[in-house]
Amino acid sequence: MLRMILGVLFIGMVLSKIFPGKEPPERTPEEKAKMAADEHRNLTGIRLAREIKEKLRDPDSVKWSQILASDDASVLCFVYRAKNGFGGMNIAHAIYADGTISSSSKAWNKHCTADDLRPMESLRRSL
Repeated sequence: MLRMILGVLFIGMVLSKIFPGKEPPERTPEEKAKMAADEHRNLTGIRLAREIKEKLRDPDSVKWSQILASDDASVLCFVYRAKNGFGGMNIAHAIYADGTISSSSKAWNKHCTADDLRPMESLRRSL
């Protein structure tokens, strides 16, 4: 049994030297910049979602309904449901803009109604 496993591993090593796999193509500077911006937006969204969640009465009850973000992550808008003190679920929103988190309707209307915000569905589903 051991000889068979070692034989298969040896054959695999030989074949990998004879038929090397293709190297992935080099990314363009534009692709690299887009990937870096996406990563920055996702990491900022994760950090802010944690901050919002920590401030809730029952952090484990939060369900993210919508997350919107600007291209440079200077504005992020969150819509979520969470348990209130009586056990019911409330719908609330939080806005990150100008370096602060707010829950005011005025901030929502100012920052979160713009057409240039992109939905962050993969982030919302992963939280």
